[in-house]
Amino acid sequence: MKRLIWSLITLILIIAMAIPIFSAVDSGPITMRTGANITMQSGYLTGLPNPSIGTDAAPWKSVQGANSTHLLLTGGTMAGNVAWGGYKLTGLGNGSSAQESATYSQVVRHSLATAANDFLVASASGQFVKKTLAETKTILGVTSGGSSTGWTASDDTWTYSSADDPTYVFTISGDKTLTYYQGMKINLTQTTVKYFVITKVAYSAPNTVVTIYGGTDYDLANAAITVPYYSTARAPAAFPMALSKWSVVASDSADGTKTTPVAGTWYNIRTLSISVPIGNWILKYHVYISGAADATDATLSTTNNGQTDSDFTAGSWYGSVGRWKEVSLTAKTTYYLNERNTGTTTISIWGTKVPTKIEAICSLL
Repeated sequence: MKRLIWSLITLILIIAMAIPIFSAVDSGPITMRTGANITMQSGYLTGLPNPSIGTDAAPWKSVQGANSTHLLLTGGTMAGNVAWGGYKLTGLGNGSSAQESATYSQVVRHSLATAANDFLVASASGQFVKKTLAETKTILGVTSGGSSTGWTASDDTWTYSSADDPTYVFTISGDKTLTYYQGMKINLTQTTVKYFVITKVAYSAPNTVVTIYGGTDYDLANAAITVPYYSTARAPAAFPMALSKWSVVASDSADGTKTTPVAGTWYNIRTLSISVPIGNWILKYHVYISGAADATDATLSTTNNGQTDSDFTAGSWYGSVGRWKEVSLTAKTTYYLNERNTGTTTISIWGTKVPTKIEAICSLL
């Protein structure tokens, strides 16, 4: 009897173990029992349809297609545009070469401007500051009415070098010969505003040497030079334009004679001369001469006993004569008013009749 009971129990256990781990029907879904796994033993699960919900198994081709339309975590090349949908691209490094992205901190923000007419002006390499319209006009040398003053602010430091009144020299570090040149007008401040004309510019390493002429009114002091401006305009704002202010004059109202002169010999009878600074000048003279019975000549010469340029020579028996010519000087030069006679009779200069005058007018204005 006992053996029969144990046989029945064993049969029941065998039947229970033979029941599949899942329930199968001819059609419809198969539901896995909770916690059950399927080990494929290197086999394949085939015949899968394309998934329709997130928990469906997917065939390999479906997974492969999805990978081709998604960004990889590392590497890869974009094949089209990316619409961020209002989201941010975060964690960027600072761009350092062309076609690299720039971070927010590398981009100048438009919020620096607080008004419609504000400007961004470079204050240093890669740095900008906000300037109002009025401040920008000042930088550009434009008046409130909109017309240019003709002046440009210099960013260079001008340093006093030397003086040979009425000519002066200052220096600028580096080669600035393409920025400053002969004929420019400048203004600067040494307690008061002073105006000059540039008469010569040369580079002598390590500095640019600028020679200037201050006319009758302005001297460059051996002191700090501040607020420098330069101009290529003929008449920049406030620049004094009267020719008399940009002239060197030598005059004489007395008479002079030379008795028994040697025929053809030049004499500086009144010892009248003029020192003409570096630059371009209209050089002229006017003198009343007489030679008694012989023809008499007058001339401007760089020697006090000769004729160095026949263009300056004029003759008369008795009366006023004069000549003018533009000269270009690279060094300060003295010109003398000389007279000669073709014979040996007395020659004279009559400053009491007409004042004798030598004048050099700056032609760079």
